[in-house]
Amino acid sequence: MFTWISRSALAAGAMALAGCAGGFGPEATRAAPEQLLVTGDQIVVAGPPGFCIDPGASRDAGESAFVLLASCASISRDPDGPRPERPGLLTVTVSAGSGVAYEGFEAELEAYIRSTEGLALLSRSGDAGSIEILETQIEEGVIYIHARDGSDVARGRLEADYWRAFLGVGDRLVTASVTGFTAAPLSREMGLFLLDSFANRLLSENAGEATG
Repeated sequence: MFTWISRSALAAGAMALAGCAGGFGPEATRAAPEQLLVTGDQIVVAGPPGFCIDPGASRDAGESAFVLLASCASISRDPDGPRPERPGLLTVTVSAGSGVAYEGFEAELEAYIRSTEGLALLSRSGDAGSIEILETQIEEGVIYIHARDGSDVARGRLEADYWRAFLGVGDRLVTASVTGFTAAPLSREMGLFLLDSFANRLLSENAGEATG
């Protein structure tokens, strides 16, 4: 079960982070929604205060989805737009439905993440040897991971450290990630705080989708 689900979710997030190192160009003000419905309007994606969705960098394939979030002011190109307490790059990947509820498989998923295959999917370069898992914890069915990626992909703009949460929404695995910028690095505490706020917002917005 988790080999298939984890591969789709982790691979999407790794590829997306590898391609998100570019800055925002001098364009006109554009839409920066705070929420987005994906996968056939089944999953609501929303971030902590000050973060908005970048429609141009997000993809909804119907069965699965990838969503990028950053400062509302940056996404909208409006200097007066809302900003988070600390800047960062947030992503969400939503797996295709598996037909089986996620609840109860947290330990199995955590073991998969620590495997060579799982570490390779966590890496921006696809190299399992570039990933160091610094800490993990499971709270109320959510897996929280603090990891360090030593690969060169996206280096220069994104921090090597990132934080990722895995949570179940119905029969879908939702993966939320938080990465700081090298120009404004996130402390361990702030990274965990942002990730926890992000995961709780996703759970709250999708409370109608039972996990059991």
